[in-house]
Amino acid sequence: MTHNELLRKIYDEALNLSSEAVYSYGKLEDNTKRQVEYIVSISESRKGLLSVLTTVLAHKVLFPEQDIRKQRADIENGYSGRVIDKDHVTPFLKDVSFPAMAEAGWLTRSFEQPHPYTLDYPGKITPKKAKECFLLLIDDVQNNGVNP
Repeated sequence: MTHNELLRKIYDEALNLSSEAVYSYGKLEDNTKRQVEYIVSISESRKGLLSVLTTVLAHKVLFPEQDIRKQRADIENGYSGRVIDKDHVTPFLKDVSFPAMAEAGWLTRSFEQPHPYTLDYPGKITPKKAKECFLLLIDDVQNNGVNP
């Protein structure tokens, strides 16, 4: 299954659920819900953030053993998030009329740095709350068993 096919499957399933059911589907904790809600609330102005986060979370679903913080092929045991985004995620986002970059979220300087997306990631993701939510969500999925 490709990333695009996975996203399409999840999207189609979500269309048949109420908003309460969407949150309970993954048994999200309140702080995780708030982080997701914040990112969604700024997604029109932070399309790269939405695209990159969608890419790493979809990748975790397809490859649960992958450390999704290692989003670059030039990082040891990493993967190419930019290629996945360009080939699968951004086309999906555009197809369903979600906020999307022209090509890929990784073309934003904030996300293209050669560092893993750990809590101390040096990229200048703005606003500060967006960076915090983005990194905390990735950390929770990678280290605390939160369902991507």
